[in-house]
Amino acid sequence: MIGHERPGQYQSASTYGGPMRIRSASRSRRNISVVVLSALVICSVLVGGCSSDSGITSAADAQATSTGSDPTQIIHVLTTSVEKVLHTAGASGEHVYGWNRLVGDGTNGSDTVNVEMLGTVNYTKGSGDFDGVITFTYADGSTLGFDMVKGAAVAATDTTEATFHSDLVVIAGTGTYASATGTGTFDGTRKDALGGAVEMTFALRLN
Repeated sequence: MIGHERPGQYQSASTYGGPMRIRSASRSRRNISVVVLSALVICSVLVGGCSSDSGITSAADAQATSTGSDPTQIIHVLTTSVEKVLHTAGASGEHVYGWNRLVGDGTNGSDTVNVEMLGTVNYTKGSGDFDGVITFTYADGSTLGFDMVKGAAVAATDTTEATFHSDLVVIAGTGTYASATGTGTFDGTRKDALGGAVEMTFALRLN
């Protein structure tokens, strides 16, 4: 039978060729499915990440919104020093450090607010860092305390013509403000030397 074709020989070859072609086509379809699925995932990530309607707010966005909100109270007050202990040091007396208590009755719109600031200072040639605490006492007797953070003063070397700035963080309160939280800023000016009257403005953002 050598040299002769057996019945069904080509049919058998066709039979084996069929599954090979089927497997090859199946692999091709799987590869196409993987490519399409990967493309859909990438598009979903890109669209979701770029969309402004995703509904996700980052911590940075929340902070920017908070710090950019309008003040709930703006208090203006002229304060005078009622107590202070200041030390002068250095070869030429260029360092001044100590504490100062300033008080005054200010305004929050049409309401009167008493302001007390207890500040500690560490100045070189009139300028430097300060910190401390502030207490606001309102007409109904409620109080609200703030911590001064990152305070900085800039003045002439004789400590006159000074400007002040500090961030504020609520410590706690009483009465109406017993559960208050929030932040704020303090800005001030002083024409006279250290220990003189300070014109103050507080912008408070209370929750």
